[in-house]
Amino acid sequence: EYDALIKRVKLSNNQEERFKLMHDAESILMEEMPIIPLYFIKVSYLMDTRLKGAYTMPIGYYYFMNAVLED
Repeated sequence: EYDALIKRVKLSNNQEERFKLMHDAESILMEEMPIIPLYFIKVSYLMDTRLKGAYTMPIGYYYFMNAVLED
């Protein structure tokens, strides 16, 4: 069932449907616990409100290539 849900996620172009399917798949993982995360990394950072064009990705990459500091 989990594999079928993940396959449907990969085939879907509808963001709402994908999020629901991913949530359903996550529920199966949490209920059956075939894997157990040992740890996760949490990174805290401060960004000056004058810094424009910098952004971070959900997986932790920071991008400053278009960043400028405005006065």
